[in-house]
This record gives sequence, structure tokens and C-alpha cells, in this order.
Amino acid sequence: MRLERVQPTVVRATMHVREIAALMTAVRQVADGTPQDVPEEARRQLRSLLETYDEQVRRLDERPGPAPDVPGQEAGSG
Repeated sequence: MRLERVQPTVVRATMHVREIAALMTAVRQVADGTPQDVPEEARRQLRSLLETYDEQVRRLDERPGPAPDVPGQEAGSG
């Protein structure tokens, strides 16, 4: 995994497929499960993150290269 600061509040992560899959599996487990120690607002934010992630995964097969809406990254670079 590699992290780069793109802007003060934006970090770009470069990960192997297995790393992102493991991370998102853990996020999904917390968001969809019923852990008593995770506030509902945090779970709502995780569900929103998962919706965006799932949408981007579907789009991977639709276009080559990075998504054009990644802050600090030009379309087609990378």
C-alpha cells in the first residue's frame, strides 16, 4: 500500500486488489453488522463509503484508467 497527500484533506491510496478487498470486507462487516460499540452515524458514513466503492468497482470495467473525478488527479494520468 502507498499513501500520498494530494491536498491537505485528500489522500490518494494505491493498493493491491487483495488489500482493498480486505479493507472493504472489514468496512462492510462493521456497516452491515450490529456492533453495539459503533455509533449509528459512523455506520451510516461507512454505508455511504461502501455505496461509492461499489459504484466505482462497477465502473472499472466500463473505462480504462483512473476515474476522472479523483481530486488532484488528471484523467488518464497515473
